[in-house]
Amino acid sequence: MFKIGEFSKLSQVPVKTLRYYDEIDLLKPARVDISTGYRYYSAEQLFQLNRILALKDLGLSLAQIGELLDGELPAEQIRGILRMQQAEVRGRVKEEQALLFAFCRCARGSEHSA
Repeated sequence: MFKIGEFSKLSQVPVKTLRYYDEIDLLKPARVDISTGYRYYSAEQLFQLNRILALKDLGLSLAQIGELLDGELPAEQIRGILRMQQAEVRGRVKEEQALLFAFCRCARGSEHSA
């Protein structure tokens, strides 16, 4: 068992975030000491936290992640969420590519005027 500070260092997730995840029932500590209120996490919870972080990196909301981990979302809805996230990322990539193209055009134009 790890105290919240130790778990925070191992996972590289701020203590404040771990407390918030506890508050919203996303990642509850394995044990809470009744007399001190200290939160303790198990090594197995590192895997659960990494899953949460990976899903968050994919753009899922904490509410969606909670439903996903609780098994409340049907497989088709999960696929739909992931497809929407994929489309959103494609849109951002397209915007960034257009911006890069504009920079390249400006750079070429400034070479001729120098």
